[in-house]
Amino acid sequence: MRRILEVSKGNKKLTLTVYLTLIGFIFLTAFGFISWHNGNIRTSSTLFTAVFFGVINLYLLNTKYRDFTRYILSIIVALMGLSLLAFGGQDATGYLWTFPLMAMALAVLSVREGMCFAAAYLLGSFSVFSASGDRLISSL
Repeated sequence: MRRILEVSKGNKKLTLTVYLTLIGFIFLTAFGFISWHNGNIRTSSTLFTAVFFGVINLYLLNTKYRDFTRYILSIIVALMGLSLLAFGGQDATGYLWTFPLMAMALAVLSVREGMCFAAAYLLGSFSVFSASGDRLISSL
């Protein structure tokens, strides 16, 4: 653990990636078990998949590919947000998580990368919402 934190010294975006990955690992594991216990298998599968890729991200932080972890974190966040939007999340609150998830991903990317990510995420959100929007609106 200490080695992971030492690797990111001097690089603010990499430090933020380390902390977001660690915090995400802890909370997503807890939320995954809560969703699994409540019988929401889709949401728990999504959260446990994000945890799995978070573990891969933590491993990559100790390798020479540590600068690539910002992109992996952004992809994890995007896929988790889109799946929560598609499935509704716990008690149909999945769409509320899309905004802070996108902000987290934008924080670890450069401005140009962040704008491309936001455009792709917005396009993906519209396509997911158009495919599952009627079900989501009726559950509210």
